[in-house]
Amino acid sequence: MSLHALESLGASPSMTSLSQGDLVSSRSDRFCPDGLQTLEATVKRPVHWRRRKRYEGCDAKDVEIDRWRLRSLPRVSRIVKSVFCGEVMFGAGRMIKSLVRGSWKQLRRKRTAAIYGACHAVALHKILNNQPAFAERYDLICLPPNFALTDSQFSHICENVLPKLDLFLYQPVSGEGRHFATAPMLNALRRSAKSIRFSYMHCELYHPFSNYPSDSMPGYHGDYIDYAVGKMFFARLPLDEAYSRDLLIPYSDDILRWNLREIRYRENRVFAGDRPIDIKIADLIERRFKKDRLFFTMNHPTSIILNHVARAICSELGLEYTENIEEEPLGSIVVPVPSFTRKAFGMQFADDPLRMSSVEISFDEYVRQQIEYFKTIDPSIFLTAIKELARNRHWFERMAF
Repeated sequence: MSLHALESLGASPSMTSLSQGDLVSSRSDRFCPDGLQTLEATVKRPVHWRRRKRYEGCDAKDVEIDRWRLRSLPRVSRIVKSVFCGEVMFGAGRMIKSLVRGSWKQLRRKRTAAIYGACHAVALHKILNNQPAFAERYDLICLPPNFALTDSQFSHICENVLPKLDLFLYQPVSGEGRHFATAPMLNALRRSAKSIRFSYMHCELYHPFSNYPSDSMPGYHGDYIDYAVGKMFFARLPLDEAYSRDLLIPYSDDILRWNLREIRYRENRVFAGDRPIDIKIADLIERRFKKDRLFFTMNHPTSIILNHVARAICSELGLEYTENIEEEPLGSIVVPVPSFTRKAFGMQFADDPLRMSSVEISFDEYVRQQIEYFKTIDPSIFLTAIKELARNRHWFERMAF
């Protein structure tokens, strides 16, 4: 093959500068060793032995093509490889970095929590916020109590508050009467949110004759009525007799069974669309009600009960808990534990000072305030209220006169 033919094939000047003696001019146009040396000098590196073997049957066109491949393709492949690998590695590194950074931020950011229920929820809000481990991880919102919630507030909570929560603590509410059910609130939570349910705290062991005013008793502005004082007033009995030991002892077993059955019933029932209770108190009450005062009123537990519930909440969340029984969030109202109650159940604790609206009062003042109300109603109204309460509280039969 002539030099002109090589030029027509697009050979470079370095290729056309090969002399006729550098090429084997036989019919096969094979390479000679000088040709390989020239090729190696052109591409500036030795030709691999496998490629040497291939050149035994190559013509000038193949030489030129291989020369281009040897000079250009490695450089192009290195560029492509570096670009591709760099992008992949950079993208993977950036993705891993963002994931790690996002996880770290997720761990570091304070999560949003809310608590909903009766007055117990307000007390637990205060106790949990005073726990360093809980306060460090959660911003706890106290929603309005279920007995004070309005329609507009409930709608706002379901639409704007609950979907943003990471944790929802609540007492299950059926929705009967004026209270708002918790089932729609659960539906408003996002799937990743955790919910913990704690029991409604109610016990009448310490104050078996102190209860809400009946619907038939209008005009009472306090929280609880002492029906034992009412009997003393309407039957014209001395207070000692109204609070005598015989008043309760025949009913002590019934009162204990009724209270524990009522507490466990509240803990085990499941409202429509709701879930079972996570944190219960019945066993604690049965175990400790004689040794410790566990309730100030029938609906206001002491710090022993509240700390039990708060500790269980922190345990569910894997957080440390430091107990504080000195603080009493629900100690603004303290009604007396009658002597007949102490004797009937063998209660061992010292009584607390009486309080009404966070103000300490004497027992005589407590009785006087009750009698002032009983003076404003007819005895028949009192007897009607007694009969209503005695339907499922048989010990109230002792209140008749």
